Amino acid sequence: MTVGSIWPYAAALALGACMASGVDVTDETNAIRAANQAWFGAEVTRELESIMPYVADSAIFQPPDAPAFRGHEAVRRFYRDFFVLPYTDVGGGPDTIVVAPSGTLAYDIGRNYVTLPGESGDVRHEGKYLAVWEKFGDQWKVVAISWSLNAPMR
Repeated sequence: MTVGSIWPYAAALALGACMASGVDVTDETNAIRAANQAWFGAEVTRELESIMPYVADSAIFQPPDAPAFRGHEAVRRFYRDFFVLPYTDVGGGPDTIVVAPSGTLAYDIGRNYVTLPGESGDVRHEGKYLAVWEKFGDQWKVVAISWSLNAPMR
Protein backbone atom coordinates (compact mmCIF):
# COMPACT_ATOMS: atom_id res chain seq x y z
CA MET A 1 0.00 0.00 0.00
CA THR A 2 1.44 3.40 -0.95
CA VAL A 3 1.27 6.58 1.11
CA GLY A 4 -1.08 8.05 -1.49
CA SER A 5 -3.52 5.19 -1.06
CA ILE A 6 -3.51 5.58 2.75
CA TRP A 7 -4.56 9.25 2.61
CA PRO A 8 -8.33 8.64 2.13
CA TYR A 9 -8.36 6.26 5.11
CA ALA A 10 -6.45 8.71 7.32
CA ALA A 11 -8.83 11.51 6.36
CA ALA A 12 -11.86 9.35 7.10
CA LEU A 13 -10.38 8.36 10.47
CA ALA A 14 -9.72 12.01 11.40
CA LEU A 15 -13.22 13.02 10.34
CA GLY A 16 -14.69 10.13 12.28
CA ALA A 17 -12.78 11.17 15.41
CA CYS A 18 -14.21 14.67 15.16
CA MET A 19 -17.71 13.37 14.64
CA ALA A 20 -17.35 10.78 17.42
CA SER A 21 -17.02 13.62 19.92
CA GLY A 22 -20.36 14.96 18.71
CA VAL A 23 -18.70 18.08 17.33
CA ASP A 24 -19.28 19.11 13.74
CA VAL A 25 -16.10 21.08 13.11
CA THR A 26 -17.49 22.48 9.84
CA ASP A 27 -20.55 23.88 11.61
CA GLU A 28 -18.39 25.38 14.36
CA THR A 29 -16.00 26.88 11.79
CA ASN A 30 -18.96 28.43 9.96
CA ALA A 31 -20.32 29.83 13.24
CA ILE A 32 -16.98 31.52 13.97
CA ARG A 33 -16.81 32.87 10.41
CA ALA A 34 -20.32 34.35 10.82
CA ALA A 35 -19.41 35.88 14.19
CA ASN A 36 -16.26 37.35 12.66
CA GLN A 37 -18.22 38.92 9.81
CA ALA A 38 -20.85 40.33 12.19
CA TRP A 39 -18.06 41.84 14.30
CA PHE A 40 -16.41 43.56 11.31
CA GLY A 41 -19.85 44.74 10.17
CA ALA A 42 -20.46 46.32 13.57
CA GLU A 43 -17.08 48.07 13.35
CA VAL A 44 -18.08 49.56 9.99
CA THR A 45 -21.30 50.97 11.50
CA ARG A 46 -19.66 51.77 14.87
CA GLU A 47 -22.17 49.68 16.83
CA LEU A 48 -20.46 48.83 20.11
CA GLU A 49 -23.39 46.85 21.50
CA SER A 50 -23.33 44.58 18.44
CA ILE A 51 -19.67 43.72 19.10
CA MET A 52 -19.80 43.06 22.84
CA PRO A 53 -21.74 39.76 22.68
CA TYR A 54 -18.71 38.30 20.85
CA VAL A 55 -16.27 39.42 23.56
CA ALA A 56 -15.65 37.20 26.61
CA ASP A 57 -15.92 38.90 29.99
CA SER A 58 -12.20 38.38 30.64
CA ALA A 59 -11.06 39.03 27.06
CA ILE A 60 -7.61 40.43 26.35
CA PHE A 61 -7.20 42.79 23.39
CA GLN A 62 -3.62 43.51 22.30
CA PRO A 63 -3.62 46.35 19.76
CA PRO A 64 -0.42 47.58 18.13
CA ASP A 65 1.63 50.22 19.95
CA ALA A 66 -0.59 50.19 23.04
CA PRO A 67 -0.95 48.33 26.31
CA ALA A 68 -3.33 45.39 26.51
CA PHE A 69 -7.01 45.96 27.28
CA ARG A 70 -8.35 43.38 29.75
CA GLY A 71 -12.02 42.72 30.39
CA HIS A 72 -15.33 44.02 29.07
CA GLU A 73 -15.04 47.57 30.40
CA ALA A 74 -11.54 48.01 29.00
CA VAL A 75 -12.66 46.68 25.61
CA ARG A 76 -15.57 49.14 25.69
CA ARG A 77 -13.07 51.97 26.32
CA PHE A 78 -10.94 50.74 23.42
CA TYR A 79 -13.93 50.81 21.06
CA ARG A 80 -15.16 54.19 22.25
CA ASP A 81 -11.73 55.60 21.32
CA PHE A 82 -11.56 53.60 18.06
CA PHE A 83 -14.99 54.79 16.93
CA VAL A 84 -13.86 58.42 17.23
CA LEU A 85 -11.26 57.87 14.51
CA PRO A 86 -12.37 59.32 11.16
CA TYR A 87 -12.08 56.00 9.33
CA THR A 88 -14.09 55.61 6.15
CA ASP A 89 -13.89 51.83 5.99
CA VAL A 90 -12.76 48.91 8.13
CA GLY A 91 -12.91 45.21 7.50
CA GLY A 92 -11.18 41.94 7.03
CA GLY A 93 -11.77 38.32 7.68
CA PRO A 94 -10.27 34.97 8.51
CA ASP A 95 -7.84 33.14 6.28
CA THR A 96 -7.72 30.16 8.63
CA ILE A 97 -10.06 28.94 11.35
CA VAL A 98 -9.06 25.91 13.39
CA VAL A 99 -11.55 24.38 15.84
CA ALA A 100 -10.29 22.00 18.52
CA PRO A 101 -11.84 18.52 18.43
CA SER A 102 -13.62 19.36 21.71
CA GLY A 103 -15.55 22.09 19.89
CA THR A 104 -14.99 24.55 22.73
CA LEU A 105 -11.82 26.34 21.64
CA ALA A 106 -10.66 27.72 18.29
CA TYR A 107 -8.30 30.19 16.72
CA ASP A 108 -8.67 32.35 13.67
CA ILE A 109 -5.85 33.93 11.69
CA GLY A 110 -6.78 36.62 9.24
CA ARG A 111 -6.33 39.95 7.59
CA ASN A 112 -7.78 43.34 8.48
CA TYR A 113 -7.68 46.89 7.24
CA VAL A 114 -8.73 50.36 8.17
CA THR A 115 -9.09 53.24 5.70
CA LEU A 116 -8.28 56.71 7.03
CA PRO A 117 -8.19 60.11 5.35
CA GLY A 118 -4.72 61.13 4.18
CA GLU A 119 -3.25 64.30 2.71
CA SER A 120 -3.87 63.03 -0.85
CA GLY A 121 -7.07 61.11 -0.18
CA ASP A 122 -8.01 57.97 1.69
CA VAL A 123 -5.24 55.58 2.71
CA ARG A 124 -5.91 51.90 3.36
CA HIS A 125 -3.77 50.44 6.16
CA GLU A 126 -3.61 46.64 5.98
CA GLY A 127 -2.73 44.28 8.78
CA LYS A 128 -3.23 40.87 10.28
CA TYR A 129 -4.67 39.40 13.45
CA LEU A 130 -4.79 36.27 15.56
CA ALA A 131 -7.92 35.64 17.62
CA VAL A 132 -8.63 32.90 20.14
CA TRP A 133 -12.29 31.94 20.51
CA GLU A 134 -13.98 29.99 23.28
CA LYS A 135 -17.48 28.57 23.20
CA PHE A 136 -19.69 29.61 26.10
CA GLY A 137 -22.91 27.60 25.87
CA ASP A 138 -23.84 27.99 22.22
CA GLN A 139 -22.04 31.34 21.72
CA TRP A 140 -18.48 31.74 20.41
CA LYS A 141 -16.61 34.64 22.06
CA VAL A 142 -13.13 36.05 21.63
CA VAL A 143 -10.97 35.48 24.71
CA ALA A 144 -7.80 36.98 23.23
CA ILE A 145 -6.90 38.92 20.11
CA SER A 146 -3.72 40.57 18.86
CA TRP A 147 -3.29 42.52 15.67
CA SER A 148 -0.73 44.65 13.88
CA LEU A 149 -0.23 46.61 10.69
CA ASN A 150 1.82 45.31 7.80
CA ALA A 151 3.60 48.67 7.53
CA PRO A 152 3.87 51.76 9.74
CA MET A 153 1.12 54.36 9.38
CA ARG A 154 2.28 57.43 7.52
